[in-house]
Amino acid sequence: RTTRVVGAAAHLYVTIAWPGVSGQACWDSGSAMTLVDVAFHAAHPELFVPAGSSSGEDATGQRQEVPTAVMHGASVGGLRLAAHRVALVDLSAVTSTSGLATDLLLGYPTLRQAEWWFDVPGRRWAVHA
Repeated sequence: RTTRVVGAAAHLYVTIAWPGVSGQACWDSGSAMTLVDVAFHAAHPELFVPAGSSSGEDATGQRQEVPTAVMHGASVGGLRLAAHRVALVDLSAVTSTSGLATDLLLGYPTLRQAEWWFDVPGRRWAVHA
């Protein structure tokens, strides 16, 4: 597969899809949870089931309580992901900094569901169950 975008700081962006819906997702192996932009969630609430809240710390060390949901029916690179809990946050600062629309940051619970291979210079990637 070809990577959709490799950002200026070599951040990797892939497409995550549901039937009739897709979003741009940034690979974030340092994130303990997958983060979903609140605007993406508001536009597609049918993809998520409310699941309470979670307290977390961002890259600047700020702690905050955020709503969570179970994301279901998603696939990436043709691989269907198991339903799992995600945090709903405002990712507009990520989009502003990167210059790329960022609907999700794929964290550990998403990434651990598969084996991933990236060839950043070749702009290629693959994912395997």
